[in-house]
Amino acid sequence: MNRKSYLKIMAFIVLFLIGYGTVSRVFAGEEKEKKKAGYHSSIQVSPSEKDEAKLSAAAKITPEQAKVAAIEKHKGWPVKYVEIRNLKGNLVYEVEFQDDKEFFVDAGTSEILTKTQENKKK
Repeated sequence: MNRKSYLKIMAFIVLFLIGYGTVSRVFAGEEKEKKKAGYHSSIQVSPSEKDEAKLSAAAKITPEQAKVAAIEKHKGWPVKYVEIRNLKGNLVYEVEFQDDKEFFVDAGTSEILTKTQENKKK
């Protein structure tokens, strides 16, 4: 094997390893982002989709069904609002109660994905 062929093969190997490392980091970042969110909804949408009509059309449950699911977990408080949300590609309904507790309800299964307490600024 001459020197020129050897250099071409080495360059190919180096470029392959650099590309493989980059792709691996990208996929690892996506998995890390899913773990960071703490949940993964049954309906995935483009993270950039903001059109409420399109988001609502993709949902398999109604806002009323999401409200009922949240009320089952947090009885005794009136609901402030129910809104469809795209949270990093996860399609959910956000249900907020008068005591500022929020529930994210899977827009496909009615499963409660997470519960949070809103910080109130006084």
